[in-house]
Amino acid sequence: MLKQRKVACMMLRRQFLFTGVTAAVLRGASLGPKERIDRAIRGSDLDRPPFAFWHHFGLNNPEDHAKATLAFQRKYRTDLVKVMSDFPYPRPSGKWYELKPESNPFAPQIRALELVRDGLDSRKYFIETVFNPWNVAEKLSSPEEVQQLRKERPQVLLDALDVITQSEINHVKRALAAGAAGILLSVANAKSSVLSPEDYLPRTTSDSARRSIRGSCRQSPTLVSISCTFTSSQVTSISFVMFPRPPSITRST
Repeated sequence: MLKQRKVACMMLRRQFLFTGVTAAVLRGASLGPKERIDRAIRGSDLDRPPFAFWHHFGLNNPEDHAKATLAFQRKYRTDLVKVMSDFPYPRPSGKWYELKPESNPFAPQIRALELVRDGLDSRKYFIETVFNPWNVAEKLSSPEEVQQLRKERPQVLLDALDVITQSEINHVKRALAAGAAGILLSVANAKSSVLSPEDYLPRTTSDSARRSIRGSCRQSPTLVSISCTFTSSQVTSISFVMFPRPPSITRST
């Protein structure tokens, strides 16, 4: 028994030393942004963790938007370029919820993505930002109007969210075709100040977000991250995954 324990300790020690040497070698090396992200996804050793920053520039044309995004990423030397999306969803001529599916709901954003792709010249992954259908509905009207419609005419709200979902699926397919490695889906209403868990979990709010992911990621492996706040003290951290494996979310305080 004692001999077995010694052998086990020696094996663990060798494994520890091997891991330490590997990490030391990698620290002396300089991985490229894409390789660093690929290794992180596989759970391999890294010279350092990959990181990204982003900012709402609020610019009203795709050329300026792409230029500002590229300059921001060059300044901070991020590993991943997350392109912010500030262009509005097309507003209907009638009531805000009387919507029809849009084949290209964010055409200026697609142009910005193409310019970002050309500016990066395949040196880094870039991902598109997609706001969940509830958030888009709020921007078409107001948070108060969406809540009122949910209480008084829930099926009408469901129909509007379904249309926005299909439009966003169309948009994400265009974004992937433009070279985006995936999406960041921002879930704006997964917090108690907007909806209770009982109200959030039914199809009214959560199914449209799931459909946005599934519908847009069937065609190829895609980097995806989901960002949402649940409480003021606990935030969902970004977790990159490769489809078709389902996304995983880890929490940090």
